[in-house]
Amino acid sequence: MDIFVARQPIFDSRMNIYGYELLFRSGVEDAMNFTNGDEATSSVITRAFIDFGIDNLVENNKVFINFTENLLLMEVASLFPREKLNIEVLESVRSTDEVIKSIIRLKKRGYTIALDDFQYKDLETPLIKYTDIIKVDFLLTTPEEQENIVKKLSNGKIKFLAEKVETKEEYLNAKKWGYSYFQGYFFSKPELKKSKNINANKLTQLQLLKEINAIDIDIDKIESIIKQDISITVKLLRYMNSSVFGFNRTINSIRHALVLLGKVEAQKWISIIALNNINGEKPKELSRLALKRAKFLELITKEIKSDNQNEMFILGMFSLLDSMLETDMNKIIDEFPFSKSLKDALTGDINSFYGKLLLLVKYFEKGNWEKLTDISKDLHLNDEDLSSKYIESESWSDIVINNSFV
Repeated sequence: MDIFVARQPIFDSRMNIYGYELLFRSGVEDAMNFTNGDEATSSVITRAFIDFGIDNLVENNKVFINFTENLLLMEVASLFPREKLNIEVLESVRSTDEVIKSIIRLKKRGYTIALDDFQYKDLETPLIKYTDIIKVDFLLTTPEEQENIVKKLSNGKIKFLAEKVETKEEYLNAKKWGYSYFQGYFFSKPELKKSKNINANKLTQLQLLKEINAIDIDIDKIESIIKQDISITVKLLRYMNSSVFGFNRTINSIRHALVLLGKVEAQKWISIIALNNINGEKPKELSRLALKRAKFLELITKEIKSDNQNEMFILGMFSLLDSMLETDMNKIIDEFPFSKSLKDALTGDINSFYGKLLLLVKYFEKGNWEKLTDISKDLHLNDEDLSSKYIESESWSDIVINNSFV
């Protein structure tokens, strides 16, 4: 059975990564057909920890995984490390004596228990007594309910996680009300401001992005711009002198680095560094998400023998530029020397080949498997290794971030 696995970041109150929830579904052909949910979930958990390697999926962070009632009763979670695994109890799990006894045993072994998709109507569930984290569904609750859940259940021991948080306002409210953790794509959406001025440093980065992506690259001009920013110089030379290349002698000049990289790789890596600098004080996860999209799109187009791999990489990298700059994408992208197809996809066209591929990535990120199934078929993509490509892009983006190449 082919498995789709995606991860969603969970932030603490300082916007650092606390952990990831693993979202999973069987492959495109089987997505709507499997009947044994316990078997499917067990298969995915096993593959996550053994086949994919849990550290490849979530690094040193916590992992949240949904458990069905039967899996709780069988105490399948005890097969996996307690310091890594947070057990999410699905909303469909009944509060029977047997379930409660299993949860108590798992807690005694050191596992963290989280109640999933919590709503105001669940205030009286007996499972609260044995819970460490309550995940409140912000799509299914009102702001008043979201605040009152914390007021009524806060006891100094339970922590609250706001899930499906889609706006900055929801995040700020949750933080004010006492939520400790936050899950959703609020961090990746632009907070547009009418009179947003771009500071001088970011303008330099934008100028570099335009020059490196020009049809005819001017090495002298690019070298001159890079020399204005010590951080780009350091990061570029660090990358060139890393084990990725294994050169026998040290590369210590920008021009030498650019020549060795060549046009395509120089476009990619200068874009990566400049966009990360533009991201600045925003969550690092935003840069990681752009990197992941870029690599995933590149891998997909490589698989279908397309000659647009570099454009697909740029599409992914630039897809969050509006969030990084808090500016409308139409205003930013018009000045770049990109093809019409690339510009259209970046500014919201979801009907073109480029636009559909970007949409596919977004469906993967959110675990929207039904829409992913539809668009995958529409694009005539083979689903067998879509998930492995997604995991590869996750691992690659982690390596780039963790090795300080950006």
